Amino acid sequence: VIRLTGGEPGAPPLAEASFAGFAGQIAATRARVAAADAHAIDADPDGALSLALPTGMVFDLTRATYVRDWLLPQFAFHSVTAYAILRHVGVPIGKPD
Repeated sequence: VIRLTGGEPGAPPLAEASFAGFAGQIAATRARVAAADAHAIDADPDGALSLALPTGMVFDLTRATYVRDWLLPQFAFHSVTAYAILRHVGVPIGKPD
Protein backbone atom coordinates (compact mmCIF):
# COMPACT_ATOMS: atom_id res chain seq x y z
CA VAL A 1 0.00 0.00 0.00
CA ILE A 2 2.78 2.43 0.88
CA ARG A 3 4.68 1.94 -2.37
CA LEU A 4 1.51 2.12 -4.47
CA THR A 5 0.47 5.41 -2.86
CA GLY A 6 3.86 7.02 -3.52
CA GLY A 7 5.58 6.46 -0.18
CA GLU A 8 8.58 4.47 0.95
CA PRO A 9 8.22 1.88 3.69
CA GLY A 10 10.19 2.54 6.83
CA ALA A 11 12.03 0.04 8.97
CA PRO A 12 10.04 -3.10 9.74
CA PRO A 13 8.41 -3.18 13.15
CA LEU A 14 10.17 -4.97 15.95
CA ALA A 15 9.22 -8.60 16.38
CA GLU A 16 6.48 -9.14 18.92
CA ALA A 17 6.51 -11.95 21.45
CA SER A 18 2.93 -11.88 22.71
CA PHE A 19 -0.52 -12.27 21.25
CA ALA A 20 -1.38 -8.76 22.45
CA GLY A 21 1.63 -7.46 20.50
CA PHE A 22 0.61 -9.42 17.41
CA ALA A 23 -2.93 -8.09 17.69
CA GLY A 24 -1.55 -4.54 17.90
CA GLN A 25 0.54 -5.01 14.76
CA ILE A 26 -2.45 -6.45 12.91
CA ALA A 27 -4.67 -3.57 14.03
CA ALA A 28 -2.07 -1.00 12.93
CA THR A 29 -1.72 -2.68 9.53
CA ARG A 30 -5.47 -2.85 9.02
CA ALA A 31 -5.79 0.84 9.91
CA ARG A 32 -3.02 1.76 7.45
CA VAL A 33 -4.70 -0.20 4.66
CA ALA A 34 -8.14 1.27 5.46
CA ALA A 35 -6.72 4.80 5.40
CA ALA A 36 -5.03 4.35 2.02
CA ASP A 37 -6.42 6.24 -0.95
CA ALA A 38 -7.86 3.58 -3.28
CA HIS A 39 -7.66 5.95 -6.25
CA ALA A 40 -3.93 6.47 -5.65
CA ILE A 41 -3.40 2.71 -5.48
CA ASP A 42 -5.25 2.12 -8.76
CA ALA A 43 -3.79 5.14 -10.55
CA ASP A 44 -1.46 4.66 -13.51
CA PRO A 45 -0.80 0.90 -13.63
CA ASP A 46 1.93 1.53 -16.21
CA GLY A 47 3.68 4.08 -13.99
CA ALA A 48 7.25 3.45 -12.87
CA LEU A 49 8.02 1.94 -9.49
CA SER A 50 11.50 1.29 -8.14
CA LEU A 51 11.91 -1.51 -5.61
CA ALA A 52 15.18 -1.33 -3.67
CA LEU A 53 16.06 -4.34 -1.55
CA PRO A 54 18.24 -4.19 1.58
CA THR A 55 20.89 -6.15 -0.35
CA GLY A 56 21.36 -3.21 -2.70
CA MET A 57 19.51 -4.78 -5.63
CA VAL A 58 17.05 -2.45 -7.36
CA PHE A 59 14.17 -3.55 -9.55
CA ASP A 60 12.58 -1.03 -11.89
CA LEU A 61 9.02 -2.18 -12.55
CA THR A 62 5.68 -0.87 -13.62
CA ARG A 63 3.15 -0.61 -10.82
CA ALA A 64 1.08 -3.43 -12.35
CA THR A 65 4.14 -5.67 -12.69
CA TYR A 66 5.07 -4.95 -9.06
CA VAL A 67 1.63 -6.10 -7.89
CA ARG A 68 1.51 -9.17 -10.15
CA ASP A 69 5.11 -10.39 -9.90
CA TRP A 70 6.21 -9.22 -6.42
CA LEU A 71 3.39 -8.23 -4.07
CA LEU A 72 0.93 -11.08 -4.68
CA PRO A 73 3.55 -13.88 -4.61
CA GLN A 74 5.03 -12.45 -1.38
CA PHE A 75 1.57 -12.27 0.21
CA ALA A 76 0.74 -15.83 -0.87
CA PHE A 77 4.07 -17.18 0.41
CA HIS A 78 3.72 -15.57 3.83
CA SER A 79 0.06 -16.59 4.20
CA VAL A 80 0.80 -20.22 3.37
CA THR A 81 3.87 -20.25 5.62
CA ALA A 82 1.90 -18.84 8.57
CA TYR A 83 -0.79 -21.47 7.98
CA ALA A 84 1.83 -24.25 7.89
CA ILE A 85 3.48 -23.05 11.09
CA LEU A 86 0.13 -22.90 12.89
CA ARG A 87 -0.72 -26.42 11.74
CA HIS A 88 2.73 -27.66 12.77
CA VAL A 89 2.36 -26.39 16.32
CA GLY A 90 -1.06 -27.99 16.67
CA VAL A 91 -3.53 -25.20 16.06
CA PRO A 92 -6.75 -26.99 15.02
CA ILE A 93 -7.23 -25.38 11.62
CA GLY A 94 -7.94 -26.94 8.27
CA LYS A 95 -8.68 -26.09 4.65
CA PRO A 96 -11.84 -24.06 5.38
CA ASP A 97 -9.84 -21.76 7.67
